[in-house]
Amino acid sequence: MNRARRIAALLAFVVCATGLAREARAQDSFELTLLEGWARAITEHGAHWLTPTQPALVVEGGVYIELGPDCRLEVVDAGRGSAEFSGTTSAEFVRLADGDASLALRRFDGLQLHTLRGALDVTLPGGQRLEFGRAVTHLVGTADGRTHVQHLLGDPLELDLGGWYTFELAVGTRRELPAPLSAGPAPRRSGDFAALRERASATPAPGSLVPNRGVRMRGGLDDSIRSSLWGWKDAAGREWMRFRRAESGAPAGF
Repeated sequence: MNRARRIAALLAFVVCATGLAREARAQDSFELTLLEGWARAITEHGAHWLTPTQPALVVEGGVYIELGPDCRLEVVDAGRGSAEFSGTTSAEFVRLADGDASLALRRFDGLQLHTLRGALDVTLPGGQRLEFGRAVTHLVGTADGRTHVQHLLGDPLELDLGGWYTFELAVGTRRELPAPLSAGPAPRRSGDFAALRERASATPAPGSLVPNRGVRMRGGLDDSIRSSLWGWKDAAGREWMRFRRAESGAPAGF
C-alpha cells in the first residue's frame, strides 16, 4: 500500500514538473500567426513558410521574419505583449538573458505594438532606438528609413538618438522621429576646463539655447566626461528644439 502511494506521489510530481516546464517554455516563446498573405520565419531550426490556414508557429530564443506587401503577421510574446506587422517587413526578435525581448527593424511599413510587462528595446531602420515599458504605440515606416510614431497609451517612451541623451515621448506624441545625432562627443584637453567652466557660469545671451528639462543625461558624469560633451549637448539641444517645433508647424531647420 505504501509503495502504491509513493508511486502515485511520484507520478503527480512528474506531471506537475512537466506542466511547470511547459509554462516556463511558453513564457519564453514567440507565437507567430499569419493573418493575411504570406510570411517566412527563420529560426535556429531552419526556415518556415507561413500561410493563414496553418496553426500558429511557436519558436523559442529568437526569430527573423519577412513579410511581403499586403501581408499581416501577429507576434505574441506570452505574458509580455504583442506586435502586429503589416506590409513589407524585415525584422528580428531576440530573447534577452533577463527574459525581455529586443526587436531590430530593418524594413517595415506598419507596426502596432502592445507591451504589457517587462521592457522592449526596438532598433529602427534609421538607427534610432525606442525603449518601451507598458504602452500601446503605432509605428509607420518609409522606404528611405524614416519612422513616424503615434504613442496612444501607457508609459512614456524613451527615444535614443545616440550618445548620452534620451528624449521622453509622452502619450499623445504623433510625429516623424528625428535622425540620429551624427557626431559624437568632441575630444577635450585638460587645459580647456577653465574656459569650459567660465562659459558654464556666464549668463545666457538673449535668444540663446537653454537646455530643456525633457533631455536627460544617463549615468554619472565627472568633469572629464562633461568637458567632452559640451558641443554634444548643443547638438542634442538643437535636435530637441526641432523635435518640439514640429507640432506647431514651425520650420524644422535649425
